[in-house]
Amino acid sequence: MLWYPKTMIEVQIARDWVIDRLDGNDLFVDGYPVVIVKALPDGDAIIRAAMIFTNYTGKNVFMAGASDTNGWMAPREVAEVLATPFLPPMSVLRVTALVSKANKRSARLMEGFGFKLEGILRDYDSEGSRTLVYGLTKSDFLGGRYGRKAANLFAGPYQHDDGGSEPVCVGLRPSEEHGLAVPG
Repeated sequence: MLWYPKTMIEVQIARDWVIDRLDGNDLFVDGYPVVIVKALPDGDAIIRAAMIFTNYTGKNVFMAGASDTNGWMAPREVAEVLATPFLPPMSVLRVTALVSKANKRSARLMEGFGFKLEGILRDYDSEGSRTLVYGLTKSDFLGGRYGRKAANLFAGPYQHDDGGSEPVCVGLRPSEEHGLAVPG
């Protein structure tokens, strides 16, 4: 089940969850999270995975994610999360993700989601290690297996699972430059 945080407190809970799993990396502290949760029998829910979208430029957005699911997530949920930046209000043409070359599991996961390896950044972080640059274009997404699973989201008015008619993007503010919403 997907959760789109609606209040700044909920957004911060999701951001903190991801940052904790990225060893305190606060590069994505201002991003908008989309969260995959598991409903519990008592009515509560736990976070299984979350993606954070940040550094929106109008055409591109950066993505980081974390998971407590040992790499497995429901394909429909992954499709909806990956579709989020390609739909309004962001409507980007591409998503960029950076992965440490040492993190082979994350690199395989990105490639499994349809991201293409586009380059290597040398001496990128404080430890001087290499970082892989992955990109996912809207056309690659729509032509890939996850895009086909999310095709219905692009067919008409976009609705979240909560039945709202507009995407809920707490933490986004209007941009005069692009006329859209940007992470704020």
